[in-house]
Amino acid sequence: MRQIETYKLVAHPDNPRKSVGDVHELADSIKERGILQNLTVVPTETVDVYRVIIGHRRLAAATLAGLKTVPCVVVEMDEATQYSTMLLENMQRIDLSAYEQAQGFQQCLDFGMSMDEISTKTGLSKTTIRQRTKMLELDQDKVKNAVNATITDYINLERIKDLKERNRLLGFIGDDNFNQKVEKSYQEQLQNEYRNKVIEKLHELGIEEGEQNWDDVTVLRLLVHDEDDFNDIIKRINDLDDIGERDYYYVKTSWSFTLEAPRIEEKTKKSAEQLEHEKEQKERKERKSKIKQRLKFYYQLRLEFVKELLSKQISEEHLKISRIHLIKNVLIDDLSVSLVHKDMEKLKNELGFDKDIFDAEFKINSIELLDSNILNKLMIATQYLSLENEDRTTFDYQGDFSSNWGTEDLEILYDYLQDLGYALTEEERQLLDGSHELYKSTV
Repeated sequence: MRQIETYKLVAHPDNPRKSVGDVHELADSIKERGILQNLTVVPTETVDVYRVIIGHRRLAAATLAGLKTVPCVVVEMDEATQYSTMLLENMQRIDLSAYEQAQGFQQCLDFGMSMDEISTKTGLSKTTIRQRTKMLELDQDKVKNAVNATITDYINLERIKDLKERNRLLGFIGDDNFNQKVEKSYQEQLQNEYRNKVIEKLHELGIEEGEQNWDDVTVLRLLVHDEDDFNDIIKRINDLDDIGERDYYYVKTSWSFTLEAPRIEEKTKKSAEQLEHEKEQKERKERKSKIKQRLKFYYQLRLEFVKELLSKQISEEHLKISRIHLIKNVLIDDLSVSLVHKDMEKLKNELGFDKDIFDAEFKINSIELLDSNILNKLMIATQYLSLENEDRTTFDYQGDFSSNWGTEDLEILYDYLQDLGYALTEEERQLLDGSHELYKSTV
């Protein structure tokens, strides 16, 4: 250890910490008590000039306090050790931003350190390190501008495989509907993945893409939105017993694709009335299926919105809104809500509440709601669950719009969620008021 003049000390250019921040308070302390912990420095190629490894804030504060020399320990370190030491020191003493951590981890990797070595030195898992470094694949200008972004936002964004789409969504970080936008993109990604899997299956069977021939017939409409659709389509393809004998081909459109084949003349002709009826029934069935898929999609978006809301501190305004809707829509004398078994499962599995809360029968009293953030969240969550229903439909058995099949209940739910900040899309409005094109028969 030795005293070294402050003008002989220089900051390390690759310090993960990009700013020392406000050091006035530390400078006042140094004036009163001196420097209580030495700096760690390494020699440079310039004689009597040293590079600071540990103690950048202390050096800045000492200079501000007017000290001419500071106590230092001079050590020998290679570049990789210098960088890992600075990274570990900063992570232990301050909250580096996720982006600064990402840069630090990448620098360590560039110096030849392995994931295991970085994990051992920092105490963080390899998964965390990998998640941080994935941030560096993104548009760095957008990352730097996303000042309100959390590491949870970036982990959520990792579900999107296409880098261009991830960068597009990155521009929405900080918006109230960011998670909904990511979820929508993720669902579209899943649909494309399942669609490509169906095409791979067709190629395995020797069925290739072709052009639409209106003289041919549509054997299967290959509309796939989720795993259930995918499994059903694969089963239906496997059930075809004349593959190899009949010239099947598939046709892609902008939003779907179909399996086509040359027409086979029927031995007995059906009447025009029978054919028209079959065509109408088929069209109604397809429309009902599409409407169900859209309703299911928006159910998931509503759920993601509530999960995002419950991840934050509950505001008095949100509590006031929830109480108003509770009085307005639920006839409960003492403003208490009893959680049935099904709702408890949703609270635990879908909305993320700790299962230990529900070891005994649980009832929420209106007075208790004002005393605990967890009870505030439970009030909003149970109010949401009392209005939500995944199986609610807006059409009748024929696939026509009807306000008697859950539409009114959906309007009450959307009224509540919009007061909490949910943004209703144009398509959701159309599904609620009956103007959506899927309600209109083309037969």
